[in-house]
Amino acid sequence: MFENVGSKVKALAMAVCVLGIIGSIIGAIIIWASGLRGAFLRGLLTLALGCFGSWLGTLVTYAIGQAAESAETNEGRIKTLQDKIDQLQQSLKNSGGNAAGNTPAAPPIAPRTGGRSDLHAAVSKNEKWWTCQKCGHTNKSSQLYCEECGTYK
Repeated sequence: MFENVGSKVKALAMAVCVLGIIGSIIGAIIIWASGLRGAFLRGLLTLALGCFGSWLGTLVTYAIGQAAESAETNEGRIKTLQDKIDQLQQSLKNSGGNAAGNTPAAPPIAPRTGGRSDLHAAVSKNEKWWTCQKCGHTNKSSQLYCEECGTYK
């Protein structure tokens, strides 16, 4: 029942929109057929406002359906990531422990000083870098402008 809620809400939104527009058309025709004074203008207003209201309500409902679909997708991704984390933790527990059952300490991580570029430098040591004279940010040699402050190389 609660599978694919987002797509069900979006389908409902489309159905409500179509029914609302049909209802507006029928309402306008009934008002025009009444022959009362000002019936043409009232019918036209019923048609325009009814169609607009149906569209607006559908827009909001469709957005809720889209958000529900996104939440379902994200929930699946989170579950997959959690499973991978559990597997990694289990493999670390099985392979890296000593006699007491403790895992060896992780090597210390050097503090980052230049932002994201230091991480790039640690990963790809073969790449050349330049330091911005204005802000001190480390940039790739292929960049003509500092990615932090925009100063020209």
